[in-house]
Amino acid sequence: MRGVVGVALASFLLVIHGVDATHDVSYSRMPQKLAFGSCNKPWKNQFLWEQIEAKEPDVFMWTGDAVYTNTSYIEDLWSALNIQLENTLYSHFLSQTRCLVVGAIDDHDYGVNDAGRNVPNRKERIQAYNMFLHRSNKNQAFEIDPKIDDTDLERDGLYSSHTFTQGDNQVSVIILDTRSSRDPYPLALPFWLTKRKIRFFGKFFGTINTILRVISASVSEIWNTKEGNTKDMLGEQQWQWLENHLKHSKADFHILISSVQMFTTNPFVESWGHFPASRHRLAQLLNTYNVTGSLVLSGDVHFAEHIGSEENIVEITSSGMTHHATNTYRAPFLSTAVKFVIHRFHKHRPYKNAFYNGINFGGISFDWNGRKECVSKGMLTQIYDEDGNTVLSSWTCSDRQIDWMRLHENTTFGVWTALLIVLFTGCCALLCTRLLLGSIFTASARNRASAGDSGSSRRAAAAVASDKNGSSRSSSSKRHHA
Repeated sequence: MRGVVGVALASFLLVIHGVDATHDVSYSRMPQKLAFGSCNKPWKNQFLWEQIEAKEPDVFMWTGDAVYTNTSYIEDLWSALNIQLENTLYSHFLSQTRCLVVGAIDDHDYGVNDAGRNVPNRKERIQAYNMFLHRSNKNQAFEIDPKIDDTDLERDGLYSSHTFTQGDNQVSVIILDTRSSRDPYPLALPFWLTKRKIRFFGKFFGTINTILRVISASVSEIWNTKEGNTKDMLGEQQWQWLENHLKHSKADFHILISSVQMFTTNPFVESWGHFPASRHRLAQLLNTYNVTGSLVLSGDVHFAEHIGSEENIVEITSSGMTHHATNTYRAPFLSTAVKFVIHRFHKHRPYKNAFYNGINFGGISFDWNGRKECVSKGMLTQIYDEDGNTVLSSWTCSDRQIDWMRLHENTTFGVWTALLIVLFTGCCALLCTRLLLGSIFTASARNRASAGDSGSSRRAAAAVASDKNGSSRSSSSKRHHA
């Protein structure tokens, strides 16, 4: 019932506010600065908003996981989104900057870890996040009356484009929905299990799903060709929309937002690499329509990263606004395993250490006169740490052309990598099992000890009572004889 009411309320608000995450929108103003970030837990300290506010962005772009939930129930998703909207620092950031807020939906915004199209209450989950974006824009003053293309009112998912134009300069932000139409992984924990917060076992759900995902990718890589794995990432309707947008775009810069990484060689994280047919199709589209000045922004992985060559950074990941890769896990061996994985899979980076493992967010600014790094127009993208200092930066030139098909072919996982990760994940599975059983046995022993202590206390109390009764009877007997 609550989901139905939520959808109705969301629809009402969309009519009031106009701008919709399922529409293509054009603006007659160019943002001077944009900011972006992902992976934000509502119950953690969100001090990073103060640093983002200090950068004075005109637009903020969620690249996924604006919220997290403790269970997969739709009620918990609504609650998490409301808690985030009421967060003091987030509210202050929105009211002070009055920036436009747009965003991509990811699994935790969907309320189900590693989810795709096959989850219950799918449309209600999409509407819940759409409503969150609208309520984040209630104070926005970037542009009061943008042009909205409402020719496609039956769009299935949260994908949209935002085109900013001023004079001869144009930027297109293309937000992809990599969740609501995505095919499921061959191996994954069932929804009926993951939707519950189960003691002991529940805290290993994420790790178990990672292991299952990697095994799935390994089997696909070993037994199928890249074209043989036909599982889809976007859904046919979104593919047709994307092709039409790229075909007619005249923008100097194209910013593609994907909630998961596109061109990583790391098989442990969710990415387009697990859907090679979809990435192949995307690369063909970008090559066919000669999409220049392109840059991919992604999130999800809990660290920041550059992907590409030293000459051409094609993808920038910013992830970890409230937590990062190695402070997420309580078990020391998991943090060590994560560090190993980040360092081991680096083929996709321009150099081995082109990443930052810490709290971070991203920022974008433009050089329209070609006076700095680019002869043509330039776009500077920077990753900032929790103190607002730059830790990674790169330039994208408007006349830059990328061979996307070659990039796709050079960033596949590979058979030997697949065999290695099967072995590695097997070891992780054994360690997780040992930890899980250890937790259960420790808790069981603690309960038994507690029960034993309680029994001992009861016996001691009974003994004391018995002694008192004996003493009382002895005194009474003595008085009787006297």
